[in-house]
Amino acid sequence: MSRAPAALALALALSASRTVRAEPCAPRAVLTGDREAVERVGAELVKLGVQLAAATRTCPAVKATVELAREGGISVAVQGSAQGSEGRVVSDPAVAAVWIDAWVRDDLDVAGWAPEPVPAPAVGAASGTSSPALVPPRDVPSSSASSGASLLDRLGVAAFYEQAWTDDNTSWRGGSVAACVRIGGVCVGGRVRALTQPDQIANLTAAARSDLSVFATASVPVALGQTILAPELGLGVGRFATRRVEGCSPPMPPPNCDPSDPTCAMDPAPACTPDASGTMPGGGKLYVGDGFETATYTPRISLALRISVPLFHRVWLDGLVSYALMPLGHGEAYQATKAPPMTSADQIALPGEPSAGWGLGVGLRVGAP
Repeated sequence: MSRAPAALALALALSASRTVRAEPCAPRAVLTGDREAVERVGAELVKLGVQLAAATRTCPAVKATVELAREGGISVAVQGSAQGSEGRVVSDPAVAAVWIDAWVRDDLDVAGWAPEPVPAPAVGAASGTSSPALVPPRDVPSSSASSGASLLDRLGVAAFYEQAWTDDNTSWRGGSVAACVRIGGVCVGGRVRALTQPDQIANLTAAARSDLSVFATASVPVALGQTILAPELGLGVGRFATRRVEGCSPPMPPPNCDPSDPTCAMDPAPACTPDASGTMPGGGKLYVGDGFETATYTPRISLALRISVPLFHRVWLDGLVSYALMPLGHGEAYQATKAPPMTSADQIALPGEPSAGWGLGVGLRVGAP
C-alpha cells in the first residue's frame, strides 16, 4: 500500500515538469525576394515579434516572397503549411508585415504547442548591436542590378499613334512621345504631341494645318489587378500653323478679247492642265497667289486617361483618351490680302483655329506604368 502513493507522486511530478517546460512555438517566417523589400518587411516583422528563421520539426514557418511592385507598393506572395498560398500588392512594408504575421499566427494555431526553438544568432551580435540583422537571401541580385531595376521601376517612356477630332468638325492624325518618373504615388513628366491636317478644303481654296504642343504632365497610376489606370493632367504651350494650299492658275482671256463676248473663249493657263490621271493641280482649287502662311502660340490644357496592360516584363500596351483645350487661339477666318477676278473674300478665306478637341491613341510603354 505504501508503494502506490509514492508512484502516484512520482507521476505527478514528471507531468508537472513537462507542463512547465512546454511553451508555444515562436512565430517564424522566411523571406526571399528583392534585397530592399526583404530588409524593409523583415524589420517590420521583427517589431511584431516574428523570428526570421526556418521551420523546425515541431514549429512551422511561413514562406513569403516580397518584391518592390511597379506601381510603388510591395508585392507579397505567402505560402503557409496549413493555408496554401496567396499573393497580393499592398501599399507599404508595414501592411505587408501585418499580413504575413496573420498567416504566421494562423499556422501556429494549427500546429499547436511545441517547445520553443533556440533562436538563430543575429549577424549584428558580433558588432555589439542589440537589434537583429537581416541576412539577405542567396538569390538577391547584385547592387548594380538592383539599381537598374529600381530605375526602370520608377521611369516610364512611351510612344503613341494618335487620331484627333476638333470642334471645327475636322480630323487630325499624328503621334506623341511621353516620359514620367514615379515620385511617391504620382508620375511626373512631359508629353510632346504633333498633329497634321494636310489638306483642309475651304470654299474655293484649301489649307494645310499642323499643331505641335508640349505639356508638363502629372498622372496618378492606380492598379486594377494587372491593369493600370492613370488619370493625367497636362499644362503647356502649342504652336498652330496654317498655310494656303494653292490650286491651279485661273483661266485668262486671250489678248484683245472681251470676256463678255460668248465667242471669246478663255483658255486655261498651263498650270491648270490636268495630269495623265485627269487630276487638276491643287485638287482643282483656285490659285490665289498671296503666299499666306501664319503661326500662333497659345497655352494648352490637357486631360487624359491612360490604360496600361502588361505585355512582357516592364513592357506595356497603352491606350490613351485625351481632351485638350486651346484657348486664346485665332478663331476667326483668315482673309486673303488679294483676290482673283470674279471671287469674293469669303470664297478664298482660310479657316481659323479650333478651341478644343479630343483624341484617341495607342502605343507602347517601357519601364514604369
